[in-house]
Amino acid sequence: MTFAQFQRFAPLLIVAAGFVLVPLVVHRFFPEELRTTMIELRAAPATVAPIAFEDDAGRKITLERFRGRFVLLNLWATWCPPCKAEMPSLNALAARFPATELSIVPISVDEAGIGAARRYYAEYRLDRLALYVDPSMDAMRKLAAVGIPTTLLLDREGREIGRLVGAAQWDSPAIVEGLARVLGH
Repeated sequence: MTFAQFQRFAPLLIVAAGFVLVPLVVHRFFPEELRTTMIELRAAPATVAPIAFEDDAGRKITLERFRGRFVLLNLWATWCPPCKAEMPSLNALAARFPATELSIVPISVDEAGIGAARRYYAEYRLDRLALYVDPSMDAMRKLAAVGIPTTLLLDREGREIGRLVGAAQWDSPAIVEGLARVLGH
């Protein structure tokens, strides 16, 4: 590789290294306890940038598909230790509310795409969650996610009403009760 080629690929290498190193550093120096309190709600709903991602069959999906119901949109990756800790609780939460009221939309931002996410779902027995991917990480940029996992709570009109950066125990009593209040139960 010539120096000119290295200079051209250096920014990409730095970003890729950051995506590998940041989760490892966070995992090493911060406790692994998952948040068990309800996501903080915004004072006023905020517009969400339009995003597109793919379902498990490779079809393009947008958030319009979920219009009319609340959405818990989770950006995650298979290599992310906090994601590994929280994904089973998202799977358990999916059994607590009908998908017609609360759709849980976990979007893998793995560059490896659908294959890596499928293997992960099988390994961790994530059988209640739909499989969505965005290997381009475009959704992360458009939603201004500063890290993963990042979870947005959207209202029935597709507006952001809450955001959590970091992992949570989504099936904890406080979060389930808080979501039930938001849904009007």
